Amino acid sequence: MQVPLQITFRHMDTWEAVTTRIRERAEELERFFDRVISCRVVVECRHPRDIKGNLFRVGVDLTVLGREIPVGRDPMGHRAHEDVYVAVRDAFDTTRRLLEDYTREARGDVKLHTVPDHGRVVRGWFSGHIRPITMVQFELARSDLGIVAAPRP
Repeated sequence: MQVPLQITFRHMDTWEAVTTRIRERAEELERFFDRVISCRVVVECRHPRDIKGNLFRVGVDLTVLGREIPVGRDPMGHRAHEDVYVAVRDAFDTTRRLLEDYTREARGDVKLHTVPDHGRVVRGWFSGHIRPITMVQFELARSDLGIVAAPRP
């Protein structure tokens, strides 16, 4: 990384074990993709209590060449995030998946499908034999056939 790893704890004391685990996971990301510019991690304890039931939120902000990959999820619906290590694992797993997507796009492995031209006939009245025609013929003959074409919504 060009910028050293930044770890911030909010509404809680700094835990050395959590810091070590975050450093390990950040090193894994850097081994996977060596062009990581910076990584900022925020560990936040929502509604800190002295008893069991604290919910942790871990946000990872990864910067790579040409893109910033922010990851963070509200823990209110995820009771699994009562454990800070599970929150760290989930955040870094999501970051890894998004980084894999980025590398696939950068290598050109992702196919960009072009949407074919489309439309629908709203109304038309035909007489005689119907045969396939090109768009140029369609544009020229549209007024003769009484066809009104409109793009799909």
